[in-house]
Amino acid sequence: MEQPLVGVLMGSLSDLEVMRGCLDTLAKLGIPYEVDVSSAHRSPDKTARYAAAARERGLRVIVVGGGAAPRPTPRPPPPPAPPPPPGRGAGG
Repeated sequence: MEQPLVGVLMGSLSDLEVMRGCLDTLAKLGIPYEVDVSSAHRSPDKTARYAAAARERGLRVIVVGGGAAPRPTPRPPPPPAPPPPPGRGAGG
């Protein structure tokens, strides 16, 4: 087994579906990777230790993703942008 160059980090196993494309692409390109589950919200110390030791383990890149789990505090969308100011007319 080759030394992983990429760490793929997700907050929960339910994020695996969201990250499947990343894992498939890494495999297709022949890039060795490791997968870890660690939530920056639920276990920030574990996640920080993972990141801090990444270079020491030979990782060159950490890909973080997720979003399959419902968010506990959804935010409303931002207000629409104001319309642009009216133009000055032709040649103006």
